[in-house]
Amino acid sequence: MRESIYMKFEKQGRIIFAIGCILLSLPLFSGEKEELGKVKANMDKTWSDSRLVTSSEDEKVYGVNYYIDTFKQLMKSPQKEEAKKKVGNKRKWIVSKSQGVGESVYFHTDYHGEENIKVLSDVIDLSFKNYCEVDGKKEEYSRIKSAKLTFFESSYSMTSNGMVPRLDSDFKKTKEFDVELGESDEIVSILPAYAPVGTKKRGGEGGQVVVVKLTVTGVYPGKKSPLCVQDFYMGREKGKYTDLVKQVDEINK
Repeated sequence: MRESIYMKFEKQGRIIFAIGCILLSLPLFSGEKEELGKVKANMDKTWSDSRLVTSSEDEKVYGVNYYIDTFKQLMKSPQKEEAKKKVGNKRKWIVSKSQGVGESVYFHTDYHGEENIKVLSDVIDLSFKNYCEVDGKKEEYSRIKSAKLTFFESSYSMTSNGMVPRLDSDFKKTKEFDVELGESDEIVSILPAYAPVGTKKRGGEGGQVVVVKLTVTGVYPGKKSPLCVQDFYMGREKGKYTDLVKQVDEINK
């Protein structure tokens, strides 16, 4: 009888522990779902690179893609001064919370069937400066030591006579990779050998959207506690990252 009672309580303990683990994981899942929803909302509005979606930030952040496209056009418009004031030089991802460990930032790109892409990194680059700077001088913030890259995909279709792209469904997780960044690495390209799901849709019909979630798993501590990295770029200008950042510097003068 004692043995059966012990086994009963042991089983109950395992169940309680399992439920506890599930409950602990729910906020992360719901947070990810909400963040992917923001990515989708951005794409539904503009299908361009606007403010980057993050899980935590000390101030809003925009990527290189935004500055060489949307912001560059704004600098030619009557809204030039207002745009400078609101979004000029918002290039740094600063995270005080836990020095950024466990926090994420999202990027996206797309492809269609005619491209016949076998490995995404053959045509797409994901780069950033693993530090922050002011007037060319490096700041002493914490930097990324390791990260997890989680990939999601969703198909999209061209609507309104092929003029407006729209996602066909929610994003589905496809693959995860762990990456390590060297302490001396400053400008990093971290897209792994990811094989995309693929699509038969031709360019005028639609294709696939790929979302990459970068989650910080470790940092190199700095004299200033917060994590700070800057100038995120995801796109097809492989090997041209330094030139693109120079463009951003010039646009933001």
